[in-house]
Amino acid sequence: MIDLDAYFARIGYDGPRTPTLETLRALHLLHPAAIPFEAIDVLLDRGIDLDPAAVDAKLITAGRGGYCYEQNGLFKRVLTALGFEVEGLIARVQWGAPAETPPRARTHMGLWVTIDDEPWYADVGFGGLVLTAPLKFGIIEPQPTPHETFRMVPEGEDIALQALIGEVWTPVYQLSREVQLDVDYDLPNWFTATIRARTSGTI
Repeated sequence: MIDLDAYFARIGYDGPRTPTLETLRALHLLHPAAIPFEAIDVLLDRGIDLDPAAVDAKLITAGRGGYCYEQNGLFKRVLTALGFEVEGLIARVQWGAPAETPPRARTHMGLWVTIDDEPWYADVGFGGLVLTAPLKFGIIEPQPTPHETFRMVPEGEDIALQALIGEVWTPVYQLSREVQLDVDYDLPNWFTATIRARTSGTI
C-alpha cells in the first residue's frame, strides 16, 4: 500500500484520481519536478533499498530524491493504486556514450502503462534527460514534451528512445519489450549501486 495523500502533497498534485491519460500526464510532469534524481547513497556506498517502505520513507517522508529503480518503482505503485495497468521494463543506457562504446548491461527501469487498451511509456527516473510526459508506443513520429522532443524507433527486438538535441537525434537508451517483474530489478539495482559505481564512478 502507498499513502497517496502524502505522495500527492509531495509533488503538489490536487487533481482527479482517475486512471486517465490526463491524470498520467499531470503526474508525469509534477513527479520529476518535485522529486529530484539523486544517487548520494550510491556515492557513499550505502546501497539502495528497494523495499517500498524504504523508498517511501526516503522519497516522500524525508523529501529526498533517488534513482530510476526508486523513482519508477514508486511511480508504478502510485499508478497501480489509482487503477492504471502498469508493467515494468528495462533498458540499455546509451546517453552520453561515444558511438563506439560496447553495449552496456540493461540497468534502467521504465514503465509500460495501458490506458483504454492503448500502450504508453512512462519514465520519471532518468537523471540525464528525464521525460516530462508519457510517450505513445507504436508510433515513430516525434513526440514533443514540455521539455525535449523524443521519438521511439524500432531497433531489432527493442525500441530505441532518442531525443532531439539541437537538430540531432541523440540515443538515450535501448528499451527491451520484455516485461520485468519487481524481483527482476534486484540484480541490476545491486550492480548499478556497487559494481558499476565503483568501476566507472557514475551510475
